[in-house]
Amino acid sequence: INVVSVDTPLKLEGTAIYAASKAAIVNFTEIIAKELGSYHITVNAVGPSPVKTDLIEGIAEEKFKHMIDRQAIKRFCELVDISNVVDFYISSGSDFITGQNLYLGGV
Repeated sequence: INVVSVDTPLKLEGTAIYAASKAAIVNFTEIIAKELGSYHITVNAVGPSPVKTDLIEGIAEEKFKHMIDRQAIKRFCELVDISNVVDFYISSGSDFITGQNLYLGGV
């Protein structure tokens, strides 16, 4: 299970380097899923929207407001939102799902 970011599909100004690095993980997820599929190994990714952590304390609130306003569900992502996806990906219920990048918040 890889971690990507909503910065990639949102294509927000000021995130070029970060979004490009996460886009590489998107591509990696899709390709490695094909390479490992014959071994019954699934490879997927989860792309959280912003999560309120210490990491984002110094970033202007307006940047996050703009990002959240572009989501279908207009709120910060919570750790439980991410863990729900991870729990699903590691469960047998997702055995036939591979190469997917699931962006949270309705991006």
